[in-house]
Amino acid sequence: MILFGRYPDDVRVRKEAEALVEYGWKVHLICLKYDGQSKQEFFNGVQIHRINLQQKRGSKFVYLKAFFFFTIAAFFKTIYLYNRFHYKIIHVHNVPDTLVLCALIPRLLGAKIILDMHEIMPEFFMRKYQVPETNCAITILKLAEKLSIKLAHHVFVATPFLKTTVVKRSTVAEKVTVLLNLPELKYFVSRNPKNAANDLQPIRFKLIYAGTFSHIHGVDLAIFAVRKLIARGFNNLELHLYGGGDEEHSLKKMVSEFHLDDHVFFHQSVPMEELGKILTKMHLGIVPKRDGVFIGEAISTKLFDYAAAGLAAVCSRTAGDSLYFDDSMAQFFEPENIDDMADKIYELYHDFDKRQTITNNALAFIKQFNWEQVKNKLLKIYFDLDAR
Repeated sequence: MILFGRYPDDVRVRKEAEALVEYGWKVHLICLKYDGQSKQEFFNGVQIHRINLQQKRGSKFVYLKAFFFFTIAAFFKTIYLYNRFHYKIIHVHNVPDTLVLCALIPRLLGAKIILDMHEIMPEFFMRKYQVPETNCAITILKLAEKLSIKLAHHVFVATPFLKTTVVKRSTVAEKVTVLLNLPELKYFVSRNPKNAANDLQPIRFKLIYAGTFSHIHGVDLAIFAVRKLIARGFNNLELHLYGGGDEEHSLKKMVSEFHLDDHVFFHQSVPMEELGKILTKMHLGIVPKRDGVFIGEAISTKLFDYAAAGLAAVCSRTAGDSLYFDDSMAQFFEPENIDDMADKIYELYHDFDKRQTITNNALAFIKQFNWEQVKNKLLKIYFDLDAR
């Protein structure tokens, strides 16, 4: 596997890698090295090879430069490792799509390539840098996407919407499989029904957001909603933010300026084993993301995680998050409408029965629709490619 990112923090990649190990595959993974990490590590059966690249946040040029140097380093690392281990399959995780070029030599020597599209690059770039579809960079990204898919023997995508776009632009439906990033139930313990009475009038009513701190994910909107609720006298409200990202500094500054330090708390990202335990101590999950290009059709994995932990959720009503959850399974609000978000949080605080109904419906759904089903699709593709 090749990943331009952090491992084992990337939950999707970790679940896929460990599922393969569980079924007898030997998995090596090339990824970025961050401060405090070893260049070589054996973690839960996965052999990790980290590339030491000074990864900094910044402009489009900074990101493109980092992509370029990682691709070059991963290209030669892949050749070196292939000569030693003769991999049957090279599984490439985007972004960027062009990481498939790292597997070009092994492909010529018989290895199969899987391109795993967590994001769809042209739309991702359009939203992140606010450029129109007519921009020449978007045209280049679409061409790169088409070439990368052509080089791959099979393509995984993160949502049905991505499959529709990819098939329309670049390939045939048979070559593309949707792999949702669903929760692995062994890491989640549902809230104890015997303690439900304690949630009727909790001393501190705790909201949680676990994910990326970026503009499109709307964490700032959640802080605005908390500010409104505190102004209404909802003084026992807490918002716990787990994660990190480009907006972390500005979000902390906002909390300080609004004098919300006793109500909004920042925490570092935690592994999925820890997150499952933390969710059981909360009263309500929140998905405050914005709508629009790219993000509107993304499916929030945190919504599934909340369900797996038996935690009701307040969620922005986007096409992606309305695809699997309906009004009986989540409390939806109008995207980017801070007043509506605040109203829905307040309603669920006071309406314990509704909160429990949402919890029960979402939990029943996730018990039938979780990582086990996704894992079986993943393994089928692997064994099919291996048999060719």
